[in-house]
Amino acid sequence: MAEELTNNISHGSETGRAISGALGNAVGTGFGVKTPSYFKALELYLKSANQGDVLGQYSLGKMYEEDHRQDEAIENYRLAAAQGNPYAIDSLQRLGIK
Repeated sequence: MAEELTNNISHGSETGRAISGALGNAVGTGFGVKTPSYFKALELYLKSANQGDVLGQYSLGKMYEEDHRQDEAIENYRLAAAQGNPYAIDSLQRLGIK
């Protein structure tokens, strides 16, 4: 189901951005898809993050942090924290960033 939706979303709308971020979670964890895909999740997070979606920004930061891409993680956490995302704020504090 999630795989079908990824091809039919208008990423320019607020709803499209939010759905893209949520689908990134689904695709990355394997929920509603046949095979979890790190790269498809990354693609969906990038789309939503680049359009200002807070879930996409935080999730992209988390993926970058897990990949030891610290600067990119911090950049995305900062974007999400600026929108009030408490998980991004906690992540920055944990990393010693103000």
